[in-house]
Amino acid sequence: MENIEKGIEEIKSKDRLKELEDSGNYLFHGSPNQIETFEPRQAYTDVDAVSVPDGEPAVFASTEIETPIFRSIFHESRFASLQGSFELGFSNGEEGHTYIHANQAAIDACQDKAGYVYVFKRDDFSQRSGTEWVAYEKVKPIAFFRSGFKDISIPIQNTRV
Repeated sequence: MENIEKGIEEIKSKDRLKELEDSGNYLFHGSPNQIETFEPRQAYTDVDAVSVPDGEPAVFASTEIETPIFRSIFHESRFASLQGSFELGFSNGEEGHTYIHANQAAIDACQDKAGYVYVFKRDDFSQRSGTEWVAYEKVKPIAFFRSGFKDISIPIQNTRV
């Protein structure tokens, strides 16, 4: 794990992060790890319960902050050393609203975790679809926000005990 580079701005409040989102000039990526430089990685999606590559390797970012905040706290790597069944994901509801779901084991494992939401210049990315943007080259964030469970504003639907 790399240390966050000195000189990168630390955003001290979610309100400030929201201001950057509202400006329309920035993109956001959530991670449980400190990262200095982002390199394209292969994304996967499930098709008929089989994991298949999802496009070309890329750095993914979003125009909105809520999904990256959630991903900075609820990330598959959090469960690697734990025993149990952990479920989490995203679903699109009516009227385009996104909701997140997690089982109680995942919620319990993540309640005391912290993460990072990274801020990027929008000019370094191209739009993939909706709020999702991609960069096919290495990119460096211009700022970061230390996130916590309390920063998640999307309601978490508990899928199972």
